[in-house]
Amino acid sequence: MFGGMAMGPLTVTFTGHSGFLLDTGSHALLFDLYRDEAGVLEGGLPHGGDGAVFISHSHNDHFNPAVIGLGIPGKTVFVADSGVRIKQTACTVHKVVPYETLDLGWGKVRTFGSTDEGCSFLVDADGWSIFHAGDLNDWYWTEESTPWELEDDEARFLKELERIKGNIIDVAFFPVDQRLGRDANRGAVLFARTVGPHRLFPMHMNGVLDPSRLKEEMANEGIATELVYLHNQGERTTLEKKRKEEAMRKEDGR
Repeated sequence: MFGGMAMGPLTVTFTGHSGFLLDTGSHALLFDLYRDEAGVLEGGLPHGGDGAVFISHSHNDHFNPAVIGLGIPGKTVFVADSGVRIKQTACTVHKVVPYETLDLGWGKVRTFGSTDEGCSFLVDADGWSIFHAGDLNDWYWTEESTPWELEDDEARFLKELERIKGNIIDVAFFPVDQRLGRDANRGAVLFARTVGPHRLFPMHMNGVLDPSRLKEEMANEGIATELVYLHNQGERTTLEKKRKEEAMRKEDGR
């Protein structure tokens, strides 16, 4: 299992679509930068670039090649799905496939699968356990798939959740794609129910999310996961460790 005692607050900034910049107080973690229309990264990565940049797959709404220019040799590590083409850089680049473990010294990374392309990431850094789903989701396209296809696709999704559950996850970033219509929340609810992250940030929305509906669906399922919704690019929030989370970690001896 991943998890550890928190060293301090975690600042989360939404860069757009599935992109988030996280600041642990000691390291920068940048996930799936697509665009930065709010100028979040105009001054570069926090902490002089000390940290990691994660690229879940090569789709252009998850990978902007300009992100490579943010790296600082000797400080910034890139962790990218093996299908991502990265131009020459002096920074360390780890090409990964699902079900690998990386030790970055100051943090650990485990990769899981996707129901589309690439990887999802579980990162343990500075006492925070963070999951970024990439394109892992229950892509329940009722208008495009046969009942058999829907059943098969959901079975693949649930199988992946079984691999992930059992890890303590403080913060998760998960798709809530409005193109799925009435099933837009389906994957996030199943993920929260099965894996049980303490907090969940919707992402990859492709439309305007109704957070009250997602919150209601989770409440109806008896899910205790806290929903945190960043509406606008450049919006940020700072998270403190919940007391119950700390108690759970102490009980587990971590």
